[in-house]
Amino acid sequence: MILFFSSAIVYLMGIGNTTGRQGSTERAAFIMGTGNPPIFMLTPPDPQDGSSGVPIEFQIAVSDPDNDNLNVTWDWGDGSIDTNQTPPAQSFQFVITEHTYYPGPYGDGSGQDYTLNISLDDGNGNIVWSLSTVIIARPYNYSPKSPQITVDPMGSKIRVNPGDLVTIVANSSDPEGDALNWTYKFSESGSQYDVMFNHTDATAPGEVVWNNISRTFSAIGIYTVVVNISDAPFPYDLFPHNVSEDIEINVVANVAPMTGSLIFADPSSPVVRSEVGYELVNFTLQAADDDGDDLIATWDFDDGTPPVVQTSPGGTNRLRPFVVQRNYTDVGFYNVSVTVTDSVPGHEISLTVFVQVNSTNRPPTLSLAYNLSAGSYALSGEIINFTLVFTDPEGNPVYVMVDFGDNSTILDFFLTDMVENKVTLKINHSYAKLGNYTMVIWYTDNKTGLFDHQRQVNVSLEIDAPSAIVTHPWSWWDYTSLGLFCMIPVLVAVRFVQMSRRRKAIEEQGMTYDEWRLRKSVDEELLSSKKEGGP
Repeated sequence: MILFFSSAIVYLMGIGNTTGRQGSTERAAFIMGTGNPPIFMLTPPDPQDGSSGVPIEFQIAVSDPDNDNLNVTWDWGDGSIDTNQTPPAQSFQFVITEHTYYPGPYGDGSGQDYTLNISLDDGNGNIVWSLSTVIIARPYNYSPKSPQITVDPMGSKIRVNPGDLVTIVANSSDPEGDALNWTYKFSESGSQYDVMFNHTDATAPGEVVWNNISRTFSAIGIYTVVVNISDAPFPYDLFPHNVSEDIEINVVANVAPMTGSLIFADPSSPVVRSEVGYELVNFTLQAADDDGDDLIATWDFDDGTPPVVQTSPGGTNRLRPFVVQRNYTDVGFYNVSVTVTDSVPGHEISLTVFVQVNSTNRPPTLSLAYNLSAGSYALSGEIINFTLVFTDPEGNPVYVMVDFGDNSTILDFFLTDMVENKVTLKINHSYAKLGNYTMVIWYTDNKTGLFDHQRQVNVSLEIDAPSAIVTHPWSWWDYTSLGLFCMIPVLVAVRFVQMSRRRKAIEEQGMTYDEWRLRKSVDEELLSSKKEGGP
């Protein structure tokens, strides 16, 4: 008894020294058999926290005064049991294991308690056990997304004719991808008259699930459709695992909307300005609906672009403008049309406005330079170099075709490397045969606007052979003429010498040459007077 008592005191001391959370201790008991009972030296914290689906490590330290092998039984409190055995346990023995808890579904994040019972059996009837609490946070199961409901015809407060088929389009999703139960409740003037049930299978987490139904409302009245969605079976199908949304359908004798008689275009005669490259046009239409239906305007701009759809919220006796803007970059004639409807078949109204778009874009110009070896004509086989300089005021690329007029291949170019709105093209050509040719140059910037943008230049070219040089033998007259021509300088020199000698002789007589010429003139006049019978 003293040994047992001593052992019991050691055992109780071991338990007392093992604590879990603050102010919390393990609970233990034993059954006495033969010999000394085993001892818990260390037990798990009480309580032990964990998460669903996450393994938790548990550690104990045990000893046996009689050095027995100890059978350790783990009763996890969730219906599962594990066992293991220690070596002879007179020495201090650690036992480490782990366990994973899976609480029930549809948790809200709160903990679920499990009682962990760890027992030690030395095989001699001595059984010691320790009880502790394990708290596992149940996984938070989020509620499904509130259903999004629309109907065909569209609108939040639907106005349809009696007997029209109405398609109720509903979708939802569940964060965990749970299967969903759908309940449709139909009421008229506050009184429920029908219920429908549907089911959609589990999906990927967050995947959108659609569940659509069609109904016919035969009588005039205000109908309410409530859609309930739950991701939990009974009895868990309560809030927050049951969400709902409703939509109101007004069954009346619907009337068509009204529109203005014209589509207004501002400006009415748009011009694409070359300095900016576009023109902004505003199109406006006024519309209203006595039933307060949503109005849908579908615009077609007759330029190959997709239609533009606009929706104006409902409301009775309210004028609603539809305004769209369009940037025009190219000229042309456009039939801009719009169709307005309240989504009731046969209630479509269509209008059209004719728009002519002009432009201030100017055509390119050409400066042409070339040289012919013979001046006014070129020789057969001669390579003629042509330099074409194109100038476009807006810097648009220029498309060029060149026909040399001799049945050779027509050349074409697309010139895009504009520098200060100019681009240069250099080409060459040779003509094999003599003749007159017309070289034709077509060019355009592929735009429309001011003047004609399709331009043509004709160049007349003459291809000829060089003139022949003809030689003739000299006659006696050629030689005589040459001799006489060569004697002229000699005669001039002789005459100059004679004049110099005469001037010198006159000066030796004491007269100047001019005095001599004057005296000679007077003597000649006297002599002439005497011959004529004068004094």
